[in-house]
Amino acid sequence: MPVLLEAPSPTPVADPADPVVDPATGIGGCVRTDAPAPPSVEADLAHLTELLADHDIEGARAWSQELLRRWPDHPRAQHWAYVLAPTVARVVPRKYPPRRRDLEREWLKQHGHEYAGLWVVLYEDRLLAADPERAKAVELARQVPCDGEPFLHHVGPIPKG
Repeated sequence: MPVLLEAPSPTPVADPADPVVDPATGIGGCVRTDAPAPPSVEADLAHLTELLADHDIEGARAWSQELLRRWPDHPRAQHWAYVLAPTVARVVPRKYPPRRRDLEREWLKQHGHEYAGLWVVLYEDRLLAADPERAKAVELARQVPCDGEPFLHHVGPIPKG
C-alpha cells in the first residue's frame, strides 16, 4: 500500500498593495492578534491591587519593585515601592539602663487629672515640665537636672461623670 505524503502548505505571501506591507521588503500584510498588549501603568497597578487583595504581600513587594523599574517617574509606582519596602529597624543605644516606671505611673494616678490635655515630663515621682506642646515640654524638662531618662506622657482629657 503506497504512503501518501502531503505537500507542505505554501507560505503565505503578502500582497504588496496591502498598506501594512513594507514595500521595500514585501514583508507584512497581517497583524498578529495573539500578541500581548504592551504594558500600561494602569494594568500594572491593577495587578498590584490584585496581589494585595489576595494578601500576597511578598508578591506585591516584588511586583512594586518591578513597577518602579518599569515606571520610575510615576508617583503611584514610587508610592507603592516605598510603602511595601521591608521595614528597617535600628538599635538606638540608650544613655541609661532601662528601669521600671512604677513611680511615674503612681504619680499620674495621683496628679494626672490636674494636667489634663498637657504633655508632662516625669522622673520617678517628680514633675519636670508640663506644656500643651510636646516640644515645649521636652525643652523645659531638659533644663531640669535628673539622674536618668525622663518619662514623657500626654495626659488625655478626664472623663466627666
